[in-house]
Amino acid sequence: MSFSRIYVTLFGSGFLPKAPGTWGTLASLPILWFLKDIPYESFIFFGFLNFSWIITRHYLIQYKKTSQDPSEVVIDEFLGMWVTLWFVPKTVLSFFVGFVLFRIFDMWKPWPVSWADQIKGSATKTSFGIILDDIIAGLISASIMWFLYTQIL
Repeated sequence: MSFSRIYVTLFGSGFLPKAPGTWGTLASLPILWFLKDIPYESFIFFGFLNFSWIITRHYLIQYKKTSQDPSEVVIDEFLGMWVTLWFVPKTVLSFFVGFVLFRIFDMWKPWPVSWADQIKGSATKTSFGIILDDIIAGLISASIMWFLYTQIL
């Protein structure tokens, strides 16, 4: 397997049968748990974001999938979960609630998630849309997480 394939499928979790997005989100949790105490989270996140966009674009070109969102590409779930958990303390409870919220918005795709999901065309545009819809789903989930944490927990 090529580096881009390993990376965008989050070590192959995107190839697991039935609901690869859910598997990819689950696979992201231990990685995010490891990253939770690393300083400069913003810097690291934006580095991952840019790198992921470039590698996703490369993968789409390499495997001739330039105008589609292949189900095996789950690096966007990793980034979306990271955004979901950004503004709250990283606890087992927040990881669980964040996982549920993120999966709801990622699968349901309310506007503007659905708008970003429709960005397709060149490999550059398609890879941008692949990642953007999960970032937006993550922002919606993060807003709810922040509200829950500040108002209830």
